[in-house]
Amino acid sequence: SDGVGGPSADMPKGWGHQLPLTHIDVKIPSEHWLEGKQYAAEYQIFLIQTRDSQRGAPVISILIDLHPTDYPNIKFQEMLDQFQKVWDADMADCESLVRRRRRVMASLAIDGNEGSALEDELLKVLGDDNDSSVWAEALGEEDAQFENYRSNIRRRAQEDEVWDPWHEDIMTSHYFLGYEGSLTEPPCTEFLSWRIMDRPALVSKAQLSQMKKLLFSHVDGKCRPTSNHHEGSVARPLQPFNDREMWQCTCRDYIGDDERKWYDRNRCWAGDEEVFHERTEDGLYWASMPPQAERRGVFDCGGDVDLTPPCCGKAYDPFHSCCSVGTC
Repeated sequence: SDGVGGPSADMPKGWGHQLPLTHIDVKIPSEHWLEGKQYAAEYQIFLIQTRDSQRGAPVISILIDLHPTDYPNIKFQEMLDQFQKVWDADMADCESLVRRRRRVMASLAIDGNEGSALEDELLKVLGDDNDSSVWAEALGEEDAQFENYRSNIRRRAQEDEVWDPWHEDIMTSHYFLGYEGSLTEPPCTEFLSWRIMDRPALVSKAQLSQMKKLLFSHVDGKCRPTSNHHEGSVARPLQPFNDREMWQCTCRDYIGDDERKWYDRNRCWAGDEEVFHERTEDGLYWASMPPQAERRGVFDCGGDVDLTPPCCGKAYDPFHSCCSVGTC
């Protein structure tokens, strides 16, 4: 309904309504640190805006941590499955290229052309196994079966399957820390508005291992490695902050749709504080209340009754932490 036709986000800063998602990068380990901690990975969502009057582009970054009980993230796995299809298809194209080269080598060997410049070049790719009988056996039915397999793999990689890059199991918060910064890859141009979400997504150890394999061992259809990782990392090292302005948006600044739906009121949690928003003629203000567990020890709602609305079946009074009328 937003006219974009794909994943998008409504970003402030005068960029216009619903900016389309262009691509997603995964960095291992994280390029951003939060409160002194580097995370296992980082999931970066790049958006694009086309207004000539506005410079820059927003990036939404979600830190990734290991689940404390090693529970897999089903929605994150949907993304990994799509990446895996491309990885498999490119690997199959690479193997097909190697097979074709081996057939050429076998033909050269059978014709008595060992030692040619072509053979020397191909041996650099194929290693020292230059037994012409082995190459010759690769001809025929085996290669035909492999090419059928490769065709199926490539077709599956091109199938349109939908996964949600914004799912709440991936984007576990809509509160963030923001700053104006740069690309983390050359040419490192400074035109990005970074939004670092304040809570990480959780994945299993197996999912982290799969991500590493997808990133670090991928080759294109011509068997060329596509990763520039070094010692298990594709993350740019931390850079000097250079007195940049940074801001943090919490539920004291705005309340998300999920909180409104869950509480049925303008309330949310900021750490151990519950925050209530009220809009008046003078604008929006908020007030904090004691933690709900603390309120349970002070107020009696008449038995085992939750303090969330409708508290005791009566109207909820956010400034007195319980019911405005009734047993409380």
